[in-house]
Amino acid sequence: CFDVHSTDWFESLDYEPTFSLFLFAMETDPERLSNTVTTVLSQSYPYLELFILTAGVSQPEVIQRANLLARQHPKIHTIRCEYEDFDRVLEESHSDFICLMESGDRLRPHAVGRLASAISVNGADIAYADEVILTASGNRVHKFVLHLLFAWIISSINHASV
Repeated sequence: CFDVHSTDWFESLDYEPTFSLFLFAMETDPERLSNTVTTVLSQSYPYLELFILTAGVSQPEVIQRANLLARQHPKIHTIRCEYEDFDRVLEESHSDFICLMESGDRLRPHAVGRLASAISVNGADIAYADEVILTASGNRVHKFVLHLLFAWIISSINHASV
């Protein structure tokens, strides 16, 4: 059973999937980026890497912060990527699963671990984890959010498979 307080629970999984988290740092600021990266680095599940994606619209300070974070942490990589180049960026990942996030997102310390556990138990090839939006005090905000990038990627996948 999954225990969020345990640090070695994943050793009991039949399958330990690896994850590449793609963090879009397009129109953001360095503090938002750092806050999101902090939540990724605090994950209890160890088999992950983080790709910080910057583009022409990224502020120079954001690019500098992304490069600094990559130098400080071996699990972090930075890539300059415009939306039309995303297929090239996907080739950089050697993980079993790819997760998409944007600067400002925050993950609870067990978020990737819960996903890994669900994948391992169910033998999934594709997993979709919806987002939950919380207030600063931790209360749930009940509304739907559509990420246009997610819709674009799904559209690209459907188009490529035709």
